[in-house]
Order: sequence, then C-alpha cells, then structure tokens
Amino acid sequence: MIFSGSTWTNVTPDWIFPPNTTGKYGIPGTGPKDLVATTGTMKFALDNSPWNSSGCLGYYSPDHTNARSGFDIGTATRLKITYSGSTYYKWRGTIKGIAPDAGQYGERRSQIDCVDWMDKAANYKLDLLPLLASVTSDCAIATILNDMPTPPAASTLATGVDTLAQVLDTDKDENTTALAAFQKIAESGLDYIYVKRDQTGGEVFKYDSRHTRLKISTTTACLNDTMTGLQVMRDQKNIYNRIRATTYPRRVDSASVVLFTLQGDPPGIGIGETKNYWGRFRDPVGAATRISASAVETPVAGTDYEFSSTTGGGGDMNANLGISASVGANAIRYALTNNSAIQTGYLTSLMARGLGIYLYDPVVVEKTDTDSASQHGDLPMTLNLVYQDAPLVGEDFANWLLSRLKDPRSDIKGVRFIANTSDALMKAFLQVEPSDRVEITETATGISDEFNVNGISFNIDANGLITCEWSLVESIDDKFWFIGEAGNSEIGETTTVGF
Repeated sequence: MIFSGSTWTNVTPDWIFPPNTTGKYGIPGTGPKDLVATTGTMKFALDNSPWNSSGCLGYYSPDHTNARSGFDIGTATRLKITYSGSTYYKWRGTIKGIAPDAGQYGERRSQIDCVDWMDKAANYKLDLLPLLASVTSDCAIATILNDMPTPPAASTLATGVDTLAQVLDTDKDENTTALAAFQKIAESGLDYIYVKRDQTGGEVFKYDSRHTRLKISTTTACLNDTMTGLQVMRDQKNIYNRIRATTYPRRVDSASVVLFTLQGDPPGIGIGETKNYWGRFRDPVGAATRISASAVETPVAGTDYEFSSTTGGGGDMNANLGISASVGANAIRYALTNNSAIQTGYLTSLMARGLGIYLYDPVVVEKTDTDSASQHGDLPMTLNLVYQDAPLVGEDFANWLLSRLKDPRSDIKGVRFIANTSDALMKAFLQVEPSDRVEITETATGISDEFNVNGISFNIDANGLITCEWSLVESIDDKFWFIGEAGNSEIGETTTVGF
C-alpha cells in the first residue's frame, strides 16, 4: 500500500515478481551492546508497463507524463497482510529510491527501495535540545522525538530505571544525530530502542528499559523442530571476562563564566535586517574544548553585546538592536534585528554567559573473573555509560555483565522458518515483534530455551511463500526483585536481586 493524497491506496494489482519482496527491521545484532535498531528496509517491484492497473506505460516512473500522482521519494508505504480474518501491518516506511527499467520492450518494472522511521533518526541532526537534569531516559527520548520534524506514527516509552543527573549535554547540534543520541541513552542504561509493527498503523517506536524484557514471562510463539535453519555458534569471541565500565561525573561552575564570544570583524546589520548567529559553548580555559552549560543568562546590553554605528565601536545603537536568544545544552542561537530606520549597525561584541558543565574526569571501573581469564585468556569489553555519573552504577553494570558473559555459551544468531508451513508458523511470522519472547527447540543442536527477538527479516516470493528470520538473544530466566511488586519482592525466595 502507498499513501496517496489523504488515503492509503492498494497497489497489490501492480505488485510483480521477480525480484522477491524483502524486508527487515529491528536490531540485527545479538551482542550485549546491540541495543538500538538500525534503518529498516523493504524492497519490491511494481508493474510499469501498459498492462498495469492504470493501463499506462510509465505509471511508476516519476519523470514520465503518465506518472502516478503522489508517487515519489518520501511517499509512505506499508505491507498489509490479512490472515484468518485479522489484519497485520508487517512493514511501514517511506520510499527512498525508485529505479524504473528502461526500454520499451524490456521487463518494464519499477524497483522500489523503502526505509523505515529509523532512517529519519539516522539522518536528523539535533537542534538546540535543552539540557535535562534529574530525569529518566524516557524523558530524554521524548525530548528528542518532540524535536524531530517527523515523529513516528505512534510511540510507547517505558519508564527509565535510573534518574540521570545530566542528559543531552554531550550531544552537539552540528553533528549528533537522533540515532547517535539514542545509542548513548541505551548504552547508559542497557536499554532497547527500536520500531515495531502492529495491527493498527504499522509503526510504533519503542523504548524498553533494562527491566522490560525481564518482566516478559509469556511466549508469543514456539518453534519445535519446525524451523528451516538455526544459526548456532559457540565461540570464544562470545566470552567477556574483563568488563570496563566508564561513568562521567560532571563538574558544574559555581559562578557564571563566558561560554561564547563572537570573533572576527564586526558584522554589519542593515536597516530592518535580521541576521542569525550560532554560538558553540567552549571551555573558557581551553577554548578548543566544547562544553555544555546550564543557567545561560539573558543577554544584557553593554555587557553581553554592543551594537554600534561604526566598526570601531563608536555610536551606541544598543537600543536599536532586537535580540532573541534560543538556548540549547551546548549552543545558543541569536536572532538579531536592526530596528533603526536610518542606518546600518555593527555588532562589535557578543557573548554568552552561564554555568559551564565539564566531563574532565571520567571514572573507569574494571571487573575481572580470574578463573575465566586463566582458562580462556583476557577477553575485555568496554561499556561507555555517558549519562551515568556515579562510579557505583558502573560497578553494578560491570558485575552484572561479567556474571552473564564470563563463561562459554552458545550464541543463537538467528532462526529461519517458512510461514506457510502451518497456521502456527504463519501466526509466528505475523504476530511476533522485536522484544517478544519465543521458545526455540531443535534436536540436532540440543538447543531448547527461550529467547527475545531483536530483529526480523522476511522474503516473499512469486508463489507467496514467506520465509521469516529472527535475530535472537537469550532470555534471562531468573525472576528478579522489583520493589513493591507482589511475587517479585521476596528476595532469596522467589526472586534474585536485579539492578
């Protein structure tokens, strides 16, 4: 389906093979730091010949006079499947590429490449996001989503486990993407961020705290020797017996300092003209170092700026300068208007003042299992907890990961099955989404366990045969202790201590 005008339009009559229709979304990796989804994709082909539903050659060639209205880069697409009376949307995104076959007597197909919402996160640069203090990770994510020009169709955010002292202070507007910011947040809490599909609109942005998967006790699907492939690897590279977790205590100025100073020749602002200037906050001692700031002060005439009738600073025109300042965590944007009706003015000075925030002294906590290291060699992993400021939290993270990763284990990269084989497998394809818990049993490998799905891919061929593959991470079977939850608060009896 494509979104044409104000409604979704069915293009199934023009859906042709080859090539097969393929799609993928979610988190493709299965490692301990694979926490954030990459860009999801879908590829398919449409009939561009005179025998398509319109009877027009070039219907799916955007440069053709017969081109379908509204069909172009950015057009919304989704894959809708109806099975046993229920409707599922197994993919949603927008068109990124259109490649119509050339030649009057060739295949005359248009091959369509689509990307999901995570592509927007991968390309959007953050814009003057505010410094957040004493908030949970979901608040930071909501702030990022609100900043983006095209938010996801729907979103569900779990409540973050940790209260973070400072968030978004390391995200530089000029080069930090929303996806990069998501990665920092996720790694700082061992959380998961992805987009799932559903039966309503096909696009739900999800933030799961590190407790979310621990609380999933029911399985959505079971595969018991019904798969066509299972990627099992027991490898030394899956062992980590030395964990280094870095936390970042902040130092905040106790009194205002100069965060930015306008350099170079004084710019002129013409009569009635408005100019915009960006200021990047820098360490007043080591000016080459970017910093963040809080309590940025409102610009004061004669102190923070001078507007003059000459480049040398003569002729006070401060009263004629309209100044508006938009403040972010590590930058400031000025809108400057010359309200004089008679002459050009020159901005002979401009500065920003506030409380600088510095990350000079990160703390590294290292935990090692000597028995594992003696047997398997030194196998380190680093964890960068950008938004955690307490070394004790880093120690908790290191201890937790070490306990789970120090010993040999089989890594289940993925499982593949043909959905058309049975009603159960078709429902597994249609209903299972990232983070869902599934049960996998396979006789030859001896695998019999429960896993959480990280990512999903599928292939649909000309006969309607659907092959689905899940990337998997082992579910944690321990029942953890959570404050105030009946059945989850009896330490040592029904639960183990989590963090």
